[in-house]
Amino acid sequence: MIQLLVPTITNPFFPKLIDCFSKEIDQYGYATFLSVSKSSKSEELKCVQRAREFSADGIILVASTDDCDHITAMKNYGIPMILVNRSWDLGLPSVTNDNFFGAYKAVEHLILHGHRKIVCIMSDISVQHIRERYAGCLQAFRDYGIGSEGGVFIQAQSTKEVYDKTCRALEENHDVTAFFVASDWMAMGVYSGVIRGGYSIPKDISVMGFDDVEDSAYMIPPLSTWHHPIETIAQIAVKKLIDHIEGRETDWDGKIVIHGRLIERNSVCQIGPAPEKIKKESGPLDPINFSESV
Repeated sequence: MIQLLVPTITNPFFPKLIDCFSKEIDQYGYATFLSVSKSSKSEELKCVQRAREFSADGIILVASTDDCDHITAMKNYGIPMILVNRSWDLGLPSVTNDNFFGAYKAVEHLILHGHRKIVCIMSDISVQHIRERYAGCLQAFRDYGIGSEGGVFIQAQSTKEVYDKTCRALEENHDVTAFFVASDWMAMGVYSGVIRGGYSIPKDISVMGFDDVEDSAYMIPPLSTWHHPIETIAQIAVKKLIDHIEGRETDWDGKIVIHGRLIERNSVCQIGPAPEKIKKESGPLDPINFSESV
């Protein structure tokens, strides 16, 4: 039996993750023991304690926080554990999406379609994978010579907040031509805000997502996005965990990073020529602060 521990099932990304992992686990003749931590560190500990009580053979952990002190306690329970979508130097293996690269390519896609005033909407930047996506956006803006006047960052934690801040962004910045949302679940709020402002997608406003959840293909218009390679992540993580359980895995604590791919649909429009990348020496990223109001 393998415990699959996730923070929530309300985010549409996680049902897809659960489906991919349970199918892979089933192929090896193991049962999936699903646990939901409700994005709570204490609940994660309780879930792992239950896994020990039920004599789980291994744990696949999608952690809910970057505070990883409790992960060490989980490790000490002696159940083989692999991290997914998080990576820390704790002597545990991990399989993650390349969030930096994906966000970079998503924002670059907008820039290459002529967009120079782009609003990036993200959730909690204190969380590792969102912080990596933020850094990818910054690097894309930097590489194409777009500073704080062109790259605007907003934090939002709910669809309603995304909607409200999209409306405000369009009211206060009439030169905005594109939005990048760091998770596809945010796109619905952006779509509603754009329509509320009297604009159309992609004729007036382009929208680019991240994750490629199933619903994104059925939005109107279908959402262009960055495909989070959860199928590949599931294949690699499950095989690595079960090989370790059954004594075949030797490189146990390695870190594996998987690239996704760009999914072009109908939510991004070409509005100008594609700029050339600026040649610059590598160095620290120029800081662009999040704003509560654009």
